[in-house]
Amino acid sequence: MLKKRFIAYLIIGWAFILGCLPANSLAMPVSSEVLRNEVRSLRQRDINKIYSLLEEKNVQKNLVRMRLNNNELKERIAKLSDAQVHRLANQLDGVKIGGSAGGAILIVAIVVGIIALILYFTGRSLRISTDTSKTE
Repeated sequence: MLKKRFIAYLIIGWAFILGCLPANSLAMPVSSEVLRNEVRSLRQRDINKIYSLLEEKNVQKNLVRMRLNNNELKERIAKLSDAQVHRLANQLDGVKIGGSAGGAILIVAIVVGIIALILYFTGRSLRISTDTSKTE
C-alpha cells in the first residue's frame, strides 16, 4: 500500500515538473520562403546597425582621415556574407565611440565599498591626517 502511494506521488510530481517546462521547444515545419524572409530581415537589421554607426560624427572624422568614403564601405559591406555581417554587427555592440568612464567609475565604487565593509566588520578605522610640520 505504501509503495503504491509513493509511486502515485512520484508520477504526480513528475507530471508537474514536465508541465512546467516551456512549450516553445515544439517542432513545427517552416516553409523555405519564411526562412528566407527571416534571414533577409536579420541581415537588413544588422546592416542598418552598421550604417548607423558609420553615420556618427566621430566615425566620419576617422574615415576621412583614413581616406575612406561611405560608398566604398557600403560596397564592401554588401559583399560580406550573412554570417560576416552578423558577426560585425554583434562586435559593434561592444564598441563605445569616444570611450566610456561609466565602467571605471562603477569598478572604483565597488572596490571602495568592499574596503569600507572590510574595515567596518573588522572594527578598524582609516585615519587620514595632513601633517604640515617638517621634522629635521
